[in-house]
Amino acid sequence: RSSVAKTKHQLGMIAEISGDYPQAKRLYQESLTIDEELGDKSGIAISKHQLARIAELTGDYLQAKRLYQETLAIAEELGDKSGIAISKHQLGGLAEASGDLAAAEQLYEQALAIFQELGAPEAATARASLDRIKKQRRR
Repeated sequence: RSSVAKTKHQLGMIAEISGDYPQAKRLYQESLTIDEELGDKSGIAISKHQLARIAELTGDYLQAKRLYQETLAIAEELGDKSGIAISKHQLGGLAEASGDLAAAEQLYEQALAIFQELGAPEAATARASLDRIKKQRRR
């Protein structure tokens, strides 16, 4: 069943990249259901993250925020530093989009610190996000 969940997840990614958000959402939800049945917390976090992306891409920012927060909680429970940083960066993007620049700056700073600690290439993206926010806040 784990391989079925992973396959559905990969098919969801293809649908997402193709712009077929309803199909992507359906496949990610099916993957999530299997991950939940298996008790695969990492898989649950990954599926919820992708569902959050679909919500964000389709303008459902409240749903996206809720799902990113759930993903963050799972990453923290698992001690998954990369997952924590990614979730914080995504939440920073939502805060920025909603005009809460102070929250966005704080979340981007936290994400950047973790990405730098891990030596992750995503640090460059987090740095660019943080620089953008700092410029906006100086205006």
